[in-house]
Formats: sequence, structure tokens, C-alpha cells
Amino acid sequence: MKQKFEIKGDRASLWLDGYTKSILEELMATGDFKSISQLLQIAVINLYKDYEAKGKLRKPPESAEERIKNAKLVEEKDVEID
Repeated sequence: MKQKFEIKGDRASLWLDGYTKSILEELMATGDFKSISQLLQIAVINLYKDYEAKGKLRKPPESAEERIKNAKLVEEKDVEID
């Protein structure tokens, strides 16, 4: 199945296959995440760190320390992922 991803400002829309959707539902059911936005933010940050450590990224925009210093968690921003 072709996956689609759109970003408009601070919002994103995702079209997911059934398997990925069930994984997200299972992770949310743990109660460890305040929202699907928080879960996805953590997942993307962890994947980015993995790629950065493996040298798979062309040129990081700033060091990991700078990104962490400048980062705002979803709870601190008005961000919603549908």
C-alpha cells in the first residue's frame, strides 16, 4: 500500500497501512504516551538519532546537543497530527 504524508504548518496527515496502525494502537494502549503526536515525535527523534549515528544523513542541520537545546516537545507547542 502506498503511504501518503502531508505537512501543513505544524500539522501532518498520515495514511497508514493496517499493520502500522495496529502497532501505533498497541503502543498507545501501554499508557506511556500522552498523545499519538508525542509517540510519533519520540519515534522520529529516535530514528533520526539512529541514522545520525550510522552516518546515513548527509549533513545534520546542527549538532545533537544543539537540536536538544533548541527542541520543543509536543506538549510545549500547539501541534496536532491527524
